[in-house]
Amino acid sequence: MLAAGGSTALPLIWVVFWFLIGSGCRYGKGTLSVSCVTALVILVALGIWEPWWHANLPAAIGLGLSVLGASVYLSVLVDRLGNANRDLARQASTDPHGAIEPSLRAGTDRRSRNGHARSRRHR
Repeated sequence: MLAAGGSTALPLIWVVFWFLIGSGCRYGKGTLSVSCVTALVILVALGIWEPWWHANLPAAIGLGLSVLGASVYLSVLVDRLGNANRDLARQASTDPHGAIEPSLRAGTDRRSRNGHARSRRHR
């Protein structure tokens, strides 16, 4: 796609990031790593062998750094989301009402305190 089109294909660059995000969020960090390496190898090959990319090497380098940065960010994000998911699953398996109860209790306590305070004032 990018090799055939040169500057005309630049608007399709979102496809690279779409694959990165899709592979990282759907299949995990391993597949994200493979997608990142594949995209970087393709960008290096384009920068070496394709005339347009060779003439516009800063664009290829910028795109490569963007792919690398997005991949690192997604890797951290997927890791944190996985940890949060595991924490919630562990919490739900030990006490099914534990994750919900504190927030409900906090709202109930405020209402009962406010309601109780009002009833004292009106007496």
